[in-house]
Amino acid sequence: MTATIKRANTTMVAVAWLGGIEGLTPSMVASSLPADNSSWAASGFVTVRPTGGTSSVDNPVRRPVVTIDTYAINPLTDSRPPMGQANNLAELVVNACWQTTRTERLAVQRLLTLPHGLPTARVLAAIVRTDPRPAYGELGPMAHFVTDVEFDWSEVPS
Repeated sequence: MTATIKRANTTMVAVAWLGGIEGLTPSMVASSLPADNSSWAASGFVTVRPTGGTSSVDNPVRRPVVTIDTYAINPLTDSRPPMGQANNLAELVVNACWQTTRTERLAVQRLLTLPHGLPTARVLAAIVRTDPRPAYGELGPMAHFVTDVEFDWSEVPS
């Protein structure tokens, strides 16, 4: 019987990296929205989904583009959606990608401990590919913004 080899993946890397930036927590980031809106109504929520990118031909480095959706909800269903809160979450992501000081570079280029026994990964760069923009067509009290970030990352050999 052959043992299953677990590998890091882009979704887990993006979730772990975003959960570690200033202004977000790991409980605010996942690959899908929680069913219970009340669990994130106060803080907002961030989801990730890989949407493109490439891998290096010569080095074991991935360069996927990840679409990042930020959500905010007003628990009063007859109220306007909190667009400012959803936009602010997206701006937190954008600002975390900019590196002007050594400290900021270290905040981007960090080791990530992934769940479920997956290998450690290192993010080498996080590059904003599109500015945050509202996603129109939402129903009810939910606000939704979208941005795209390229994550350059690799597994760390064990």
